[in-house]
Amino acid sequence: MEREVIKQFRDKETGRLMLPGQTFSSDDEKRVNALVKKGFVTEDELVPKPAKKDSAVTKKEVPAKRDSVKPAAGDGADVPAE
Repeated sequence: MEREVIKQFRDKETGRLMLPGQTFSSDDEKRVNALVKKGFVTEDELVPKPAKKDSAVTKKEVPAKRDSVKPAAGDGADVPAE
């Protein structure tokens, strides 16, 4: 069973500090019910989100490579250095 933590607590079985927003997981129904009753975790069990399919992924377009770029006339590139 997985529940969302809504109030900070330290898990007495693992010693792990559980913070709001994290997921608490346990197979011990009595333990989960006690945490729900004390207000540490949500009543509703978390439902895993379905994985997204990769079929909608498109290739990132790469801009064309510029081998040689000629400076535009009048930009100072044609003026000899002093």
